[in-house]
Amino acid sequence: MKKTLLLFVAIVFIYVYTNAAETYFSIADGNWSNTTTVWSLTSGGPPAGSSPGAGDIVYIEGNTISLDFDLASGNGISLYIDATGSLTSATFGITIKNNKNLDVAGTLNVATIHLQNGSNVNIDAGASV
Repeated sequence: MKKTLLLFVAIVFIYVYTNAAETYFSIADGNWSNTTTVWSLTSGGPPAGSSPGAGDIVYIEGNTISLDFDLASGNGISLYIDATGSLTSATFGITIKNNKNLDVAGTLNVATIHLQNGSNVNIDAGASV
């Protein structure tokens, strides 16, 4: 019984740990998928070595990020663009869903924007969408 309970607890821990949302901050201009110089796990911090994905929380702070694929993850993504940040793409779009957030104070200029499943949206008066 103890082994079964221990195995169950270990599986739950691994599931929660591997499915936990990361928080990413832009630290340089560049493509969303750039894993070496564009993203950090702390505001103004060192490069993360990865880029945001499903379920993550993303802050674009004072940088121009070019979306180089359709951002439509299964678990949704929360996206915050500050007053001096921008996310652009003439070809690709974003999907915000599953009670995730879209908060734009800067520029959001993408091909398509899809809001689904209880999305939370805030567009500041000075934003450009």
